[in-house]
Amino acid sequence: MSFCRTFAPRRPWQLEQRGIGTTLLKRLLQGAGAAGIREIKGRGMQDAIDTQPWLLSWYKKHGFAVTEPDAGSLRGTKQMVVWRR
Repeated sequence: MSFCRTFAPRRPWQLEQRGIGTTLLKRLLQGAGAAGIREIKGRGMQDAIDTQPWLLSWYKKHGFAVTEPDAGSLRGTKQMVVWRR
């Protein structure tokens, strides 16, 4: 079954709590580890954290540290998420 046929007819909220993001993140981290990547950084933007209050704890659950934004962060960055091998 194709990705488009599986997900296209659904609304975004119908895809929540199905493990899709977790599966994608785990595969990303596995691939990063296999490729020798030692660090991945991401930005938790204010609007994303406000609309998805569980987001930072989800990243923590998957081995990311949550830190304060650094001086070079984009405007609107509320928190940084960092994964280190």
